[in-house]
Amino acid sequence: KLHAPVINYNAQKKGVWAEVILSAEDQLCQKMGWALSKIFATSTGMNSDSLNSETNINVMDNFVTSCFSTYKDVVKKVSFNEEMGAQLTFLRNKAVHTDWHGRDKLAWPDENYARENLQLHSIGLIKLHDDGTPILDQFGRRIPNYNQKHIFTAAKIWTGFNPSYRRGNYEDLDWATT
Repeated sequence: KLHAPVINYNAQKKGVWAEVILSAEDQLCQKMGWALSKIFATSTGMNSDSLNSETNINVMDNFVTSCFSTYKDVVKKVSFNEEMGAQLTFLRNKAVHTDWHGRDKLAWPDENYARENLQLHSIGLIKLHDDGTPILDQFGRRIPNYNQKHIFTAAKIWTGFNPSYRRGNYEDLDWATT
């Protein structure tokens, strides 16, 4: 009976990443990719198939290939990444009416990514002056940028996303039309 050796895929992934980032010709893009991976709340720990590291590699590749992109393009790539959808729970997120008509049960869309997008990827928690200091109301309290109504409205957008079973070359996608 043959036994396959146990492979430490996490160590393998880190080794390949270190080799690429240290020897790649596009050092600026590698460094920008690393910086973007620290700004955006992404993780490679949600991949259910531990033998398939392609989804995890796509997370970092999104950032490296976005080194000269606009912030809007980076947010778009992050948002449409399957790993991000699983991590921030908008993958397979259902709209209110879907559950209502399908199960006679009133359920609301998951608000996690809507909140994350407003808080971390766009406008932040509080209103700020151009110099970064908080804007205060007449009582000296910080003014929030959004409230629960805004989060609920934004959560409606992040519904209906399901994983794609198409297996194509990820780098060949035309991001200008997606």
